[in-house]
Amino acid sequence: PQPLQPTSSRTRLSLDIPLVAPDGRPVGLGISVKGKSMSIRGEPRRDYGIFIKSILKGGAADLDGRLRADDQLITADGQNLKGLTNKEAMQSLKQALERAGKMPSLSLVVSRKDSLNMSAERRTAKPYSSFKDSNQVENEPSLPGSRP
Repeated sequence: PQPLQPTSSRTRLSLDIPLVAPDGRPVGLGISVKGKSMSIRGEPRRDYGIFIKSILKGGAADLDGRLRADDQLITADGQNLKGLTNKEAMQSLKQALERAGKMPSLSLVVSRKDSLNMSAERRTAKPYSSFKDSNQVENEPSLPGSRP
């Protein structure tokens, strides 16, 4: 994967994930995603994007091996997911996956937390803020030709 640009303690990666298994059969992307939002006392909840919750065994992401849990999805099939509410970003991701079902691969841009900065960020977390998963989607939409 080629880094596009570092953003604070995150690196952006542009990936084309093949949606065809080595034996030639089509496979779904095979990820579960979660929306992250943050609430701070006295302020409205703010959405922070959608992230990969887990990689499902046997799916395209698992077979490819480059996506990781906690990667933030920035674009899917050219559709920008940043700046949208979590609900809107989930809908755009579903639409991109439906379009990708007809293609041999799915183009994604993800933002990945740099591992060196993870422990420092945990030490500086504010006790009055909390991250909550919202709009969780455990299963992606069915893709044409994919197996359940």
